[in-house]
Amino acid sequence: MPSYSETGSGGVRLGGTTIFVPPPLTTFRTEYIRQILAILDGGDLRVSWVSLELPGTWYQLYVNGQLTHWTQHLYTHISYPTTSEIFVVGAVPAVMAATDFSASLPPTPQRRIELTWLGGRYLALDIAGFNVYLGDAPGGAVDYTRIVATVPAYSGHQILDGYGEGGYGEGGYGTSATTYEWISDPVAAGTWNVAVKSIDLLGNESSSALTGSVVIGGPPEPPARDTGGSRLHYTYNASTQQVTLNWLASPSF
Repeated sequence: MPSYSETGSGGVRLGGTTIFVPPPLTTFRTEYIRQILAILDGGDLRVSWVSLELPGTWYQLYVNGQLTHWTQHLYTHISYPTTSEIFVVGAVPAVMAATDFSASLPPTPQRRIELTWLGGRYLALDIAGFNVYLGDAPGGAVDYTRIVATVPAYSGHQILDGYGEGGYGEGGYGTSATTYEWISDPVAAGTWNVAVKSIDLLGNESSSALTGSVVIGGPPEPPARDTGGSRLHYTYNASTQQVTLNWLASPSF
């Protein structure tokens, strides 16, 4: 019958084999999670991981800093993303399976486009809002066939600009202007070309547009996924005993 003894590394030696036993799980931790992998599975993305935690442990998946799933499996499914995603997997005690630990996660790069501009009834008395346009990728020309957002000119029919209302000078003679703002979803790093057009109550757009560019910093995107959802492949040459890694270029989104 094999004997066992405790080892200095926190494991148990059984019949000459050291079995790792993690310390008691008292709160969210990521130290013993390995090899997070995302692959295409049908129309979804299957996110899996390797864990050194004990069998039956509960796990949480955070996507871009938001708690998305909790499970006792070593995998879960999410909708296939349209932008780059940052995954964090951690183990938690059973009583904390649904507890949100997002505030304690390392900050993730937001990489969002933030636009501000002036507008109001000095542009047109029947102004209803603004359409926002972007390029299809960093460095690309603005795509005026695709509206990415519509910002209303007024909320709840509260008109706070115009002749005799608010300050004046920024909106033209005798009129004031309102500051508008729009923030995008996360985007790839690079220089984005942007445009804003005003629209009236019938949906007609202005012929001219406010245009500009926004530089989004940060590291490059990870390699693009192939048709199987993988980012990295390797080939092994038995005669030379060499491993070759292969991957696709980073996607635009």
